[in-house]
Amino acid sequence: MASDDERLLEVLKWEYDTLRTEIMARQSPGYGFLTVPVAVVALIGALATSDSMEPRARWVLVLLAGLVVFASLWWALNVSRGMGKLSERIAEIEGIVNGLLGDWPSGVGLVWETRTRAQRSAWGRFIHGDTQRHRG
Repeated sequence: MASDDERLLEVLKWEYDTLRTEIMARQSPGYGFLTVPVAVVALIGALATSDSMEPRARWVLVLLAGLVVFASLWWALNVSRGMGKLSERIAEIEGIVNGLLGDWPSGVGLVWETRTRAQRSAWGRFIHGDTQRHRG
């Protein structure tokens, strides 16, 4: 029968893998999604600069382009903050697992999220919604 530490490590490994998968699943379509607003703004820009465009219609298109940009930035910020929360939990798991490893050689264990979170700038921590202060 497995010890309590072995069972805890198994549960933490499962949660760690699940959270890392969630981060990757959020990142992949996110970059693809950002091409849509860029294309919409480019199309609106092309229409708005047309010589046959009425001034009032031109302003409507410019406002529409601004709305698309604002909505895209809002969406990207929310996705990024969600990933920041996932990253925060992964860093907690890394600390627990590394603590359970005890006196294993230095560099063995889970370190990726802990290192990358510690290297983020203050702006990066704000964007990702990090709630803890990190020292690099």
